[in-house]
Amino acid sequence: MNKPDGVTAYIKTVCEQIRWKKARPAVADELETHILDQRDALILAGIEPGAATSAAIAEMGDAVTVGTMLDHSYRPRIGWKTLVCMLAVIMCSCLLPVLLYRSSEFANLAYFVSVGLCVAIALPFLFIDFTSYAKIPVILLSVLIACIALAGAGVSIFWRTETVAAYLLPFAFLLMLFHMRGGGFRKFLRCCLLFIILPSIGYVLFFYFRYYGYLSPRAWLLLSINQSFIIFVLSCAAMMAICVCCGFFAVNKKKALLTLLIPTAAFTVLFLLYSAEAQLYESQAGFSQMNLIRETLENAVLFGQGHIVAEVSTNEVTRLIFRIGWLPFFGILAAGAGVYLYLLKQCLRQRSMLGRSLSLMGWAALVIPTVLGTASAAGVLPNAYSVIPFLSIDSSIYASMVLGLLCNIFRTGDVVRDRMVHAVA
Repeated sequence: MNKPDGVTAYIKTVCEQIRWKKARPAVADELETHILDQRDALILAGIEPGAATSAAIAEMGDAVTVGTMLDHSYRPRIGWKTLVCMLAVIMCSCLLPVLLYRSSEFANLAYFVSVGLCVAIALPFLFIDFTSYAKIPVILLSVLIACIALAGAGVSIFWRTETVAAYLLPFAFLLMLFHMRGGGFRKFLRCCLLFIILPSIGYVLFFYFRYYGYLSPRAWLLLSINQSFIIFVLSCAAMMAICVCCGFFAVNKKKALLTLLIPTAAFTVLFLLYSAEAQLYESQAGFSQMNLIRETLENAVLFGQGHIVAEVSTNEVTRLIFRIGWLPFFGILAAGAGVYLYLLKQCLRQRSMLGRSLSLMGWAALVIPTVLGTASAAGVLPNAYSVIPFLSIDSSIYASMVLGLLCNIFRTGDVVRDRMVHAVA
């Protein structure tokens, strides 16, 4: 049956009392479902349709009173636990310069600057409606590609533009897939080609054209296929896995995930084998970052400053282990694991497909570089850059954006309805 005018008028009056406009569509949807279900039950009981509709509305109560009560219930929650968690992570991680450089003026200044920078970056992503990103996926993707192209031409918009933009590309891919959802296994394979394989090839070609003529082919290969590259590839693979688990495709989930897992595992093994080649090349060139990392770690102790060495690794995590010892470092890892488990729990509580998939993408975007960065600090991976969130400038910018986005989703995700989010560009 169609929705009667009386139901429409009642719902409109209720929603007018709710000040949080984002909650109105969700409230209207729930009220309509409840009233129409009650009306249908009364009709089955033998009551005339018009009288059944009036009775169902009357059972709901006065529209203004109901709307006022719902106004108190539907207010954007700050999410204090998540917000405090975000600020604690930022403040504690920004203590790294103090731990690495002790009480120098540089360390004290760097601490306050880092905290202010990370909070300033996170706040816009905390308060801008996250569904607005899903409305402009093409624009977001175009902006990120433009940033990478400008960086390739030597124009950097911010620090490590190409790296930060590449890390954000999987988010834009996910938003594109949100509006492309549906279809079977063939569409899933086409999306894997479009959003994993082709971007990965493009990533390598970007470095090729950027450094063409400046480096030997072997040096170029070692530079392009680095830790940032594997983070990008694994993030794209994680993005597709999240889309499968959240029901973007009408496929057998086990089959689709296995299709993703096998080539991803093969790629990871090849990358680890490649790391041995990278270490050999660095050793032949007269300097090996991985050898320096291992030498530094061999002189680290369980607690406190390590034994004196000729040179300490420049990798921030390795230097941190050397400064504070293994036991405090494992304590930091345990605390970080607790934070990630809490964030995962919040991600899985999201009801909407958009909120759950986007929050899980944010969670994976933090976990992947953390795992790889820790392995890098142990001298396992080549080109040992510090990519653990908040332990380098580019990862701090990226991680602050992701943390702000996660807090935004946890704060307002309960009222999001997927069918009400439409792309405008």
